[in-house]
Parts: sequence; structure tokens; C-alpha cells
Amino acid sequence: MYQLTVKSAYAYVRRALDELTTAEDIGMLADLDSVDLHRLVEGFVVEAAYKVQSMAPNTMLEGKNVTLGDTFSIQSINDGAVTIRTEKPIMRLLSLRSRDSLMTVTQMVAEDSPQGRMQLNRYTRGVSDDPVLVLMKRWHGDHMPRMTYYTTSTNEIDEIDFDIEYLPYPMLNEGVVEISPRVEYAVLNQIVAMVLDSLRESEQAEMFRNKVKEYLGG
Repeated sequence: MYQLTVKSAYAYVRRALDELTTAEDIGMLADLDSVDLHRLVEGFVVEAAYKVQSMAPNTMLEGKNVTLGDTFSIQSINDGAVTIRTEKPIMRLLSLRSRDSLMTVTQMVAEDSPQGRMQLNRYTRGVSDDPVLVLMKRWHGDHMPRMTYYTTSTNEIDEIDFDIEYLPYPMLNEGVVEISPRVEYAVLNQIVAMVLDSLRESEQAEMFRNKVKEYLGG
């Protein structure tokens, strides 16, 4: 994970706005020094990190790698179907692999989807060499999803473990927010767009939002 500081985000935003002032005759930017730009950036950095990392494809994201422990735990196991819950807020689950399988799951299916309902039938559900991860409708808490993995080759909790990669829910801690390294450029431009929106410069804000979309492949 990359540690994006409010200080570096402020420097990027200030540079971007100064370049706009030089290139264009933008009335509000002429009085930029009267704006508490640092406060604006600090207020937008978490929202920008969340927005960009929500839009980014899995292939662009790098998160934290963990096994079962403080962040993820087993809630129950029934005939090889393992229900996992998050103990801390997370942003996205990027991948999960059971130690008894060579297959890594990178996508979840909804509990009420056709594929989700298929997991209730032991003859049509996922198996260890073709597993399915179901996102449960009822969560453990805000940004703390529950999911059921179909299925392991064992029914003993002590024999189960998972290799998990996830994105933590972005939070500002002592002027720092953790983000996936490859989306830093997109997050910074998203902050610029949000600052410009707050200053009622919607045309210029749209230009920076397009930079974000283009970078993410949208």
C-alpha cells in the first residue's frame, strides 16, 4: 500500500491550479490565495481515494495480503461451505484462495443471483478446484461484508485457511491515507476535480475527471 499524504496531495493540487491560472484567464483562480486550499484537499482526500478505488479494475489494484486473523475470521462451516466475515471495515476484496485449492477467486456473486442460489444445491455448487465466493446480503457491519466460500475439501475449522488480498477502507490517519500504489495519479486528479467543483469551475473539473477515467481505462 502507498501512503498518500495530505501534504503531497496539496502540492499536486496547488500546482495543477497554478498551471490553469497561467494557461487560462479563470477569474476565481486569480484570488486563489484567499481559499483555504489545504483544508479543501484534506476534506476530499478520503472521498477521492474511495471513489477512484471503487471504479478501478481489479488488475490495477494492489492491497494487503493476509490470512485469517484480525481482519477476516470464519463465522461458520457447513458441509465444506465456509462463511467468512470481516472484523474491520474494508474497501474491496481483491482475491481469495483456500489453502486446499490452486484456484484464486477474484469476483464475488450476489447471494440472490442465479449463481448464488446454485450454491445451495450440493450438486451444482462450487468445488475446491472450481470455487465460488458468494457475497451475503446480511453484513457484519458498515463496510464489513460476510461471504461464503463454496467449497473446501474439509469440514474441520482447524484445517482451513485462506490467502486473502484486500483494500482497507480509506481513512485519514495523521495526515496520511493508504491507497493502492498504481492509482495514485487517478486519486490526485480526482482531488483536483473535487476542489474545482467546490470552487464552481465545473468545466475545468470535468477535464480532470476525464483524466481519471482515461487512466483507469474507462
